Amino acid sequence: AENNTKVTFTNKKVPVSDNEGTLTIEKIVLDDDDEVIADDDSVFTFTVTNSDTNETVTIVGNDEETITLPVGNYTVAEIDIPDGFVDPVDSQNAEITVATNTKVTFTNKEKATIIINPPPANVDDEEGTLTITKKVVDNDGKDVPEDNSTFTFVVTNNNTNEKTTVTIKGNGTRKLTLFAGRYTVKEINIPKEYKQGLAAQVVDVEDDEDTPITFTNKLLAEIEVDPELPKTNAADMFMLGLGFLVTTGGLVLRRKRR
Repeated sequence: AENNTKVTFTNKKVPVSDNEGTLTIEKIVLDDDDEVIADDDSVFTFTVTNSDTNETVTIVGNDEETITLPVGNYTVAEIDIPDGFVDPVDSQNAEITVATNTKVTFTNKEKATIIINPPPANVDDEEGTLTITKKVVDNDGKDVPEDNSTFTFVVTNNNTNEKTTVTIKGNGTRKLTLFAGRYTVKEINIPKEYKQGLAAQVVDVEDDEDTPITFTNKLLAEIEVDPELPKTNAADMFMLGLGFLVTTGGLVLRRKRR
Protein backbone atom coordinates (compact mmCIF):
# COMPACT_ATOMS: atom_id res chain seq x y z
CA ALA A 1 0.00 0.00 0.00
CA GLU A 2 1.22 3.46 -0.78
CA ASN A 3 1.83 5.90 2.08
CA ASN A 4 0.30 9.34 1.65
CA THR A 5 1.99 12.15 3.58
CA LYS A 6 0.02 15.32 3.96
CA VAL A 7 1.57 18.70 4.79
CA THR A 8 -0.33 21.87 5.56
CA PHE A 9 0.81 25.49 5.30
CA THR A 10 -1.15 28.10 7.19
CA ASN A 11 -0.89 31.81 6.48
CA LYS A 12 -2.30 34.17 9.06
CA LYS A 13 -3.68 37.44 7.81
CA VAL A 14 -2.76 40.52 9.81
CA PRO A 15 -6.07 41.77 11.23
CA VAL A 16 -7.04 45.17 9.93
CA SER A 17 -10.09 47.12 11.08
CA ASP A 18 -11.97 49.85 9.23
CA ASN A 19 -9.58 52.54 10.49
CA GLU A 20 -6.31 50.64 10.23
CA GLY A 21 -3.65 49.75 7.69
CA THR A 22 -0.30 47.98 7.77
CA LEU A 23 3.31 49.11 7.61
CA THR A 24 6.11 46.88 6.35
CA ILE A 25 9.69 47.78 7.24
CA GLU A 26 12.28 46.12 5.00
CA LYS A 27 15.94 45.86 6.00
CA ILE A 28 18.67 45.32 3.36
CA VAL A 29 22.27 44.69 4.47
CA LEU A 30 25.09 45.15 1.94
CA ASP A 31 28.82 44.54 2.05
CA ASP A 32 31.48 47.00 0.88
CA ASP A 33 30.93 45.86 -2.73
CA ASP A 34 27.16 46.49 -2.58
CA GLU A 35 26.42 42.76 -2.44
CA VAL A 36 23.68 41.48 -0.11
CA ILE A 37 25.05 39.77 3.02
CA ALA A 38 22.71 36.78 3.02
CA ASP A 39 23.75 35.33 6.39
CA ASP A 40 23.97 38.57 8.36
CA ASP A 41 22.55 38.22 11.87
CA SER A 42 22.89 41.82 13.05
CA VAL A 43 19.91 43.23 14.94
CA PHE A 44 18.46 46.49 13.61
CA THR A 45 15.99 48.55 15.62
CA PHE A 46 13.34 50.98 14.39
CA THR A 47 10.85 53.35 15.98
CA VAL A 48 7.46 54.16 14.45
CA THR A 49 6.01 57.31 15.93
CA ASN A 50 3.42 60.04 15.63
CA SER A 51 1.57 62.14 18.21
CA ASP A 52 -0.41 59.11 19.44
CA THR A 53 1.88 56.15 18.73
CA ASN A 54 5.37 55.02 19.72
CA GLU A 55 6.17 51.53 18.44
CA THR A 56 9.54 49.73 18.44
CA VAL A 57 10.36 47.13 15.77
CA THR A 58 13.44 44.88 15.53
CA ILE A 59 14.66 43.08 12.42
CA VAL A 60 17.49 40.55 12.16
CA GLY A 61 19.65 40.83 9.03
CA ASN A 62 17.98 40.94 5.63
CA ASP A 63 14.33 40.63 6.54
CA GLU A 64 11.12 42.59 6.95
CA GLU A 65 8.48 43.10 9.60
CA THR A 66 4.83 44.11 9.19
CA ILE A 67 2.76 45.82 11.88
CA THR A 68 -0.81 47.10 12.06
CA LEU A 69 -1.33 50.81 12.73
CA PRO A 70 -4.22 53.26 12.91
CA VAL A 71 -4.68 55.43 9.83
CA GLY A 72 -2.36 58.44 9.90
CA ASN A 73 1.11 59.76 9.15
CA TYR A 74 4.15 58.24 10.88
CA THR A 75 7.89 58.77 11.14
CA VAL A 76 10.00 55.62 10.84
CA ALA A 77 13.55 55.98 12.18
CA GLU A 78 16.41 53.54 12.60
CA ILE A 79 18.20 53.76 15.94
CA ASP A 80 21.25 52.15 17.59
CA ILE A 81 23.00 51.19 14.34
CA PRO A 82 25.22 48.12 14.93
CA ASP A 83 28.98 48.71 14.86
CA GLY A 84 30.55 48.27 11.45
CA PHE A 85 27.68 49.69 9.42
CA VAL A 86 27.18 53.09 7.79
CA ASP A 87 24.12 54.99 9.00
CA PRO A 88 21.24 55.01 6.48
CA VAL A 89 18.87 57.94 5.97
CA ASP A 90 17.85 59.42 9.31
CA SER A 91 14.15 58.70 8.96
CA GLN A 92 11.32 58.15 6.50
CA ASN A 93 7.72 59.28 6.46
CA ALA A 94 4.95 56.72 6.02
CA GLU A 95 1.27 57.36 5.42
CA ILE A 96 -1.05 54.59 6.58
CA THR A 97 -4.40 54.33 4.81
CA VAL A 98 -7.37 52.00 5.36
CA ALA A 99 -6.72 48.32 4.51
CA THR A 100 -3.54 49.21 2.60
CA ASN A 101 0.06 48.17 3.18
CA THR A 102 2.74 50.86 3.14
CA LYS A 103 6.35 49.73 2.75
CA VAL A 104 9.58 51.52 3.66
CA THR A 105 13.09 50.19 3.04
CA PHE A 106 16.25 50.89 5.00
CA THR A 107 19.63 49.85 3.59
CA ASN A 108 22.77 49.52 5.71
CA LYS A 109 26.20 49.10 4.19
CA GLU A 110 29.34 47.81 5.85
CA LYS A 111 31.94 50.50 6.54
CA ALA A 112 34.78 50.48 4.03
CA THR A 113 38.13 49.08 5.13
CA ILE A 114 41.45 49.40 3.37
CA ILE A 115 43.85 46.46 3.57
CA ILE A 116 47.46 46.81 2.45
CA ASN A 117 48.44 43.48 0.94
CA PRO A 118 50.89 41.75 0.71
CA PRO A 119 52.96 42.69 3.76
CA PRO A 120 55.81 45.11 2.97
CA ALA A 121 59.38 43.99 3.49
CA ASN A 122 60.58 43.84 7.10
CA VAL A 123 57.00 43.88 8.40
CA ASP A 124 55.25 40.87 9.94
CA ASP A 125 51.65 39.93 9.16
CA GLU A 126 50.19 41.15 12.43
CA GLU A 127 47.33 43.56 11.76
CA GLY A 128 45.30 46.13 13.62
CA THR A 129 42.93 48.91 12.66
CA LEU A 130 43.27 52.68 12.58
CA THR A 131 40.08 54.75 12.88
CA ILE A 132 40.35 58.35 11.70
CA THR A 133 37.57 60.66 12.85
CA LYS A 134 37.03 64.06 11.28
CA LYS A 135 35.32 66.59 13.55
CA VAL A 136 34.05 69.86 12.10
CA VAL A 137 33.06 72.72 14.42
CA ASP A 138 31.85 76.29 13.97
CA ASN A 139 33.28 79.47 15.51
CA ASP A 140 31.62 78.62 18.83
CA GLY A 141 33.11 75.13 18.94
CA LYS A 142 29.80 73.44 18.12
CA ASP A 143 29.54 70.54 15.66
CA VAL A 144 28.51 71.32 12.08
CA PRO A 145 26.23 68.29 11.56
CA GLU A 146 25.44 68.70 7.85
CA ASP A 147 28.93 69.53 6.62
CA ASN A 148 29.73 67.92 3.25
CA SER A 149 33.30 69.15 2.87
CA THR A 150 35.90 66.55 1.88
CA PHE A 151 39.01 66.19 4.01
CA THR A 152 42.09 64.30 2.80
CA PHE A 153 44.62 62.35 4.84
CA VAL A 154 47.89 60.61 3.99
CA VAL A 155 48.78 57.62 6.19
CA THR A 156 52.50 56.77 6.01
CA ASN A 157 54.16 53.65 7.39
CA ASN A 158 57.20 55.05 9.21
CA ASN A 159 59.18 51.85 8.60
CA THR A 160 58.51 51.29 4.89
CA ASN A 161 57.43 54.81 3.83
CA GLU A 162 54.43 53.23 2.10
CA LYS A 163 51.59 55.75 1.82
CA THR A 164 47.82 55.42 1.72
CA THR A 165 45.49 58.33 0.90
CA VAL A 166 41.97 58.43 2.31
CA THR A 167 39.15 60.98 2.20
CA ILE A 168 36.47 61.65 4.80
CA LYS A 169 33.34 63.79 4.66
CA GLY A 170 32.75 66.29 7.46
CA ASN A 171 32.05 64.66 10.86
CA GLY A 172 32.72 61.22 9.41
CA THR A 173 35.04 58.33 10.19
CA ARG A 174 37.21 55.96 8.18
CA LYS A 175 38.63 52.68 9.43
CA LEU A 176 41.77 51.19 7.87
CA THR A 177 43.25 47.74 8.39
CA LEU A 178 47.02 48.12 8.64
CA PHE A 179 50.02 46.02 9.53
CA ALA A 180 51.21 46.56 13.07
CA GLY A 181 53.71 49.40 13.32
CA ARG A 182 54.15 53.15 13.64
CA TYR A 183 52.35 55.48 11.25
CA THR A 184 52.19 59.21 10.56
CA VAL A 185 48.75 60.52 9.67
CA LYS A 186 48.83 63.91 7.94
CA GLU A 187 45.91 66.08 6.84
CA ILE A 188 46.45 67.81 3.51
CA ASN A 189 44.56 70.19 1.20
CA ILE A 190 42.38 71.72 3.91
CA PRO A 191 39.19 73.25 2.42
CA LYS A 192 39.67 77.02 2.22
CA GLU A 193 36.79 77.81 4.59
CA TYR A 194 38.41 75.87 7.44
CA LYS A 195 41.29 76.53 9.79
CA GLN A 196 44.12 73.99 9.97
CA GLY A 197 44.05 71.98 13.20
CA LEU A 198 46.68 69.38 13.99
CA ALA A 199 48.62 68.94 10.75
CA ALA A 200 49.84 65.43 11.60
CA GLN A 201 49.71 62.77 14.30
CA VAL A 202 52.00 59.79 14.95
CA VAL A 203 50.26 56.61 16.10
CA ASP A 204 51.17 53.00 16.86
CA VAL A 205 48.93 50.31 15.38
CA GLU A 206 48.89 47.20 17.56
CA ASP A 207 47.98 43.64 16.59
CA ASP A 208 44.22 42.96 16.84
CA GLU A 209 43.55 46.40 18.35
CA ASP A 210 41.89 49.57 17.10
CA THR A 211 43.76 52.86 17.33
CA PRO A 212 41.42 55.90 17.20
CA ILE A 213 42.59 59.42 16.32
CA THR A 214 40.64 62.63 15.75
CA PHE A 215 41.34 65.66 13.61
CA THR A 216 39.30 68.81 14.28
CA ASN A 217 38.84 71.68 11.83
CA LYS A 218 37.17 74.95 12.73
CA LEU A 219 35.23 77.18 10.35
CA LEU A 220 37.02 80.44 9.70
CA ALA A 221 35.26 83.40 11.29
CA GLU A 222 33.26 85.51 8.86
CA ILE A 223 33.83 89.26 9.21
CA GLU A 224 30.64 91.16 8.51
CA VAL A 225 31.04 94.66 7.07
CA ASP A 226 28.35 97.19 8.00
CA PRO A 227 26.84 98.33 4.68
CA GLU A 228 25.95 101.69 6.27
CA LEU A 229 29.58 102.61 6.92
CA PRO A 230 31.20 104.79 4.19
CA LYS A 231 33.87 103.17 2.09
CA THR A 232 37.39 104.64 2.30
CA ASN A 233 39.58 104.65 -0.79
CA ALA A 234 43.18 105.77 -1.36
CA ALA A 235 42.20 109.38 -2.11
CA ASP A 236 40.23 109.58 1.14
CA MET A 237 43.21 108.29 3.08
CA PHE A 238 45.51 110.90 1.43
CA MET A 239 43.20 113.79 2.31
CA LEU A 240 42.87 112.49 5.86
CA GLY A 241 46.64 112.41 6.23
CA LEU A 242 47.01 115.87 4.69
CA GLY A 243 44.47 117.30 7.10
CA PHE A 244 46.37 115.79 10.01
CA LEU A 245 49.64 117.43 8.83
CA VAL A 246 47.98 120.84 8.38
CA THR A 247 46.44 120.68 11.84
CA THR A 248 49.71 119.60 13.44
CA GLY A 249 51.65 122.33 11.57
CA GLY A 250 49.23 124.99 12.78
CA LEU A 251 49.74 123.98 16.38
CA VAL A 252 53.52 124.17 16.00
CA LEU A 253 53.33 127.70 14.48
CA ARG A 254 51.13 128.93 17.32
CA ARG A 255 53.56 127.69 19.91
CA LYS A 256 56.52 129.47 18.15
CA ARG A 257 54.63 132.80 18.01
CA ARG A 258 54.02 132.67 21.73
